[in-house]
Amino acid sequence: MAATPANPNRRKRRSAAPAPAPAPSRIRNKRQQQIVETVEGYESIVSYGAALQAVHFLWALVGVSVVGLGAGTMVLSTSETGSTLLRTYQALGYGMALLTGVTLLASLVWAGQAAFNVTKLGRTPSFGQVAIVGRHVPGLVVGAGLLIAAGRFDSFERPFRILGGAALVWGLMVIAGLGAGALNMLWRTSALGDSSKVQANRDFSLWFAGLLLFSFGSTAVESLGDVTMAASGFLILLTGIGILLAAVMAIRFIPLIGQRQEERVGAIMMSFNDEDPGSQPVTAQQIEDAWEASSDLFSVDF
Repeated sequence: MAATPANPNRRKRRSAAPAPAPAPSRIRNKRQQQIVETVEGYESIVSYGAALQAVHFLWALVGVSVVGLGAGTMVLSTSETGSTLLRTYQALGYGMALLTGVTLLASLVWAGQAAFNVTKLGRTPSFGQVAIVGRHVPGLVVGAGLLIAAGRFDSFERPFRILGGAALVWGLMVIAGLGAGALNMLWRTSALGDSSKVQANRDFSLWFAGLLLFSFGSTAVESLGDVTMAASGFLILLTGIGILLAAVMAIRFIPLIGQRQEERVGAIMMSFNDEDPGSQPVTAQQIEDAWEASSDLFSVDF
């Protein structure tokens, strides 16, 4: 049977369905575009903060233990129990050194992400790092000089050793000083309104004071081997108080900083819905005004 010849006038049927229209963009003007570009890449630090806060709960338990050991050593200094408590503190020092390393690593991760978020919040992550280093580093030079002089002047050996050790500890506190400066910067830059009018958080100063007590006390216990048992107990007590003070302050302010950053980025995104004529040039002040207009939706405790 012969095949039916194709009809040249016959048209092929094609789908008449129209191509889907592109989804409308919510970015309607230059200000909204700038807002989106500002917050792009922001990552919440709440989960990092929860982990770091848990580490400081461990430090609080350690602080309570060290306070008990110090008080017991000081009260029972004339008995064998006092010597046992002192040895217990020295054994606990290995665990404290390990926990210090874990804390430093967790703090760097948390603070690094928090500092990265600062630019996403429309602020500058600067806190006078050079000035802080300049306050602490001279202590290293002075301390080293006094310790060298202590070996050459026998009549002044003990006071030179004490002053030199104190100066060295102050120099080594440069890391804690930078940490305190970074905390103040994170607190200021996460404010909803004018950052220059933000009140300082006293918890940061108390945290630094706690670290200072911890550093001086623990160093003195290890370096001053010729002191009485009661004096060693007092130094251990100071060490425990410093640990407990720093841990409690950190437990207080770590979640607050994450909450403040969340509130500020939320205020920024709330201003995304504000209508603004796209034909007008957009200034940084206009964006700041839009963010501040949303500040009444949030409350921040200082």
